[in-house]
Amino acid sequence: MYSSGTIREVKGVMLTHQNLIAAVASYYVQRVEERDSAPVLLYTMPFFHVYGFFYSLKLVVVSETVVVMERFDLRKMMRAAEEFRVMNAATAPPMVVAMLAFDKTFFRINYILY
Repeated sequence: MYSSGTIREVKGVMLTHQNLIAAVASYYVQRVEERDSAPVLLYTMPFFHVYGFFYSLKLVVVSETVVVMERFDLRKMMRAAEEFRVMNAATAPPMVVAMLAFDKTFFRINYILY
């Protein structure tokens, strides 16, 4: 994989099989500990990013339901969170800031845990 080059230039970074297993195992342990009905997840991030790759593995391993958005649109995201009773959402910090600043008068998003 390649880093984003936030400190210097973009460079190749090793992602091992052990990294993948550890990431998926942590999802599995969390799911087993919850032991209730599978939460509905809202995915707003691009799947070409490493987070999207790991998230795809998670969905397969723990058989969770996911609502996928084509691209981030705050109003559509809030509507989907309410309609599908989303409990978890894959977001980036600017998305969370936008959610907090959004007028929540018309949407009930009290289901989202993280």
